Amino acid sequence: MKKTILKSMLIVSTLLMGINVKAQCPTITCPSDMVVNNDSGLCSAVVNYAAPIGNDFCATVRDTLFYTGAIVNWTVPAGITNLNIEVRGAEGGYTTSSSIVPGLGAIMIGDFAVNPGDVFKVLVGENNNAGNGGGGGSFVTDLSNNPFIIAGGGGGASGGIDSPDKHGQVGTTGGIGAGGGGVGGTAGNGGNIGASFAAGAGGGLLTNGADGWTTGSGGQAFINGGAGANVGFGIGGFGGGGNGSGNQVGGGGGGYSGGGGGSNSAGAGVGGGGASFNSGTNQNNTSGANTGHGMVVFTYTNPSTLTVTQLSGLSSGSTFPVGVTTNTFEVSNGAQKDTCSFTVTVNDTEIPTISCPSNVTSCVPVVNNIAPVAADNCSGETVAYTLTGATIGSGANDASGSTFNQGITTVKYIITDASGNKDSCSFNVEVLAPLTGSITSTICNNDSVVVNGTTYNASNPSGTEVFTNVGPNGCDSTVTINLTVLSALTGTINQTICFGDSIVVNGTTYNTTVSGATEVFTNVGPNGCDSTVTINLTVSPAIDNTTTVSGNTVTANETGATYQWLDCDNGNAVINGETSQSFTATVTGNYAVEITVGNCVDTSACENVTVVGIDELSKTDVTVYPNPTNGIITVDFSSTVSSIDYTLMSIDGKTVAQGKFSGTKLMLNLENESKGIYFLKVENATINYVQKVFKH
Repeated sequence: MKKTILKSMLIVSTLLMGINVKAQCPTITCPSDMVVNNDSGLCSAVVNYAAPIGNDFCATVRDTLFYTGAIVNWTVPAGITNLNIEVRGAEGGYTTSSSIVPGLGAIMIGDFAVNPGDVFKVLVGENNNAGNGGGGGSFVTDLSNNPFIIAGGGGGASGGIDSPDKHGQVGTTGGIGAGGGGVGGTAGNGGNIGASFAAGAGGGLLTNGADGWTTGSGGQAFINGGAGANVGFGIGGFGGGGNGSGNQVGGGGGGYSGGGGGSNSAGAGVGGGGASFNSGTNQNNTSGANTGHGMVVFTYTNPSTLTVTQLSGLSSGSTFPVGVTTNTFEVSNGAQKDTCSFTVTVNDTEIPTISCPSNVTSCVPVVNNIAPVAADNCSGETVAYTLTGATIGSGANDASGSTFNQGITTVKYIITDASGNKDSCSFNVEVLAPLTGSITSTICNNDSVVVNGTTYNASNPSGTEVFTNVGPNGCDSTVTINLTVLSALTGTINQTICFGDSIVVNGTTYNTTVSGATEVFTNVGPNGCDSTVTINLTVSPAIDNTTTVSGNTVTANETGATYQWLDCDNGNAVINGETSQSFTATVTGNYAVEITVGNCVDTSACENVTVVGIDELSKTDVTVYPNPTNGIITVDFSSTVSSIDYTLMSIDGKTVAQGKFSGTKLMLNLENESKGIYFLKVENATINYVQKVFKH
């Protein structure tokens, strides 16, 4: 095959066709049209926008090298000091006789500082599908074979065993061959083979891959020419690919360090992928991503000087007036130009303000001095008014001097600015006839109202008063008084509480039985009246929380109550089923009782109870073993017993096993129970035996 290079003008043309329909260089891109609201209180807005960006797409060159089967040289063009290099390793070999697909090549990308005239050696890896050989790695080095960037090839396909190591690796260590295959090479060396029948390993930068099933099946190192192994069946790809074996065991992939050859000691396995190397910056490395042959792409930007100039409008950060401002920019590379435009629209969204005078009451129909106060952030506002109610009409600017009919007229002022924003306010003008009025009020039983010097109360709830020369215009006013006097407020609290409890009423604490006590609440009710509350409180008798101990039985002295016995040594835990007035302990400890009478609850002090020892209860020769136990225990009665009752309980009183037994040896199972202490009790007419059992 012949080397194929996509030269710069072809790439530039493709980029321009794909990115910019203007098909010219340079190009400029403006921001989108902008719409903003005015700044508060101003007829403008300060607007910031991103500066238009000029691009010279003709300056970008992408030079792509494809597989040729040879190592070629590539020279850095004049004026270029930075390169982006993308290297792709080849996919491993595959035929339809292989059931496991081959590994994919790695993709390595990085940026490199270079000098014009620098020469690189380039090998593009091969995907050879003449069998299941390893894929070739792709290499970029200097003339002294110092690596810049290398992408590992994928391992060859196999007949049975798959592995994620078959893909080209992004690290510097090659992948391990599957099926008991060889480990990958390190530090630029070729890969290894497994102990059993194996395919050839992939070659590295510095040394060849290990030979597998026959001499010459290992891939060649880059410094040795990088040839793929070719001894038949599964030829390795150019770039150090190892030879496969009969389409069953995959060859190792070539790369910076070779991949291990596949083996069949644990089933026919895929070859290990070749390792990669990247000394660039801004790296973007991907394992197992490339199919087919490898590839090397050099991308660089030719020097170009662009000048961006604003032809019209306002710069970013300027104060833009309300309205539309068109901003036009031009980019030039000295020989060619391009322009773009966008608009900045500032909308006046600020509502104008207008304030009305207070409500006006007048005895005369002509009313003056009722002009509004109007303002707007922009000029050009107008003011109009409407009259509704007793007087109907409209006009512009100021309603002062208008004649109003008797009654209430609502004056509404409306301000409209140049952008159509509106605001309004209203007030009432009341023209009085000889005034009349009434006072209809609700008062407390012991309150009173003074009107024009006259006192009105429960004994004098109504009347008429004449006010002379009062009001805003000195008019007379006749007022009719009608009072509603409320009855006195009272209430009762009837409550029963437990001994030692209390209630608080109006700040007073009650904790004893009382009847007929009173509290006065001031300034309550619908009109802030006083309220007298009678308290009838019953305090329940104190609960007797003492207990009596007799042997291992504790008895609550309070009778007729509800009881719940507690284990003081276990955080006052409830003892299940123990709700009688008396409690008989089976285990030495401290116990208390919670006593409930009606809605009242009290708890006794903890009582210490000592249960009679095991030896004192024994009436016969009984043996329990093993003790401690991990599960099953045997109770050996030494002789035959009949109808003996047995109970096995946990330390918290839970019954684990219970029943009757006849015979010589009783077996009990604790395998499913928690670790801890248990108590075994056996008894009949002649035996009364208690034994502590430990479960590990």
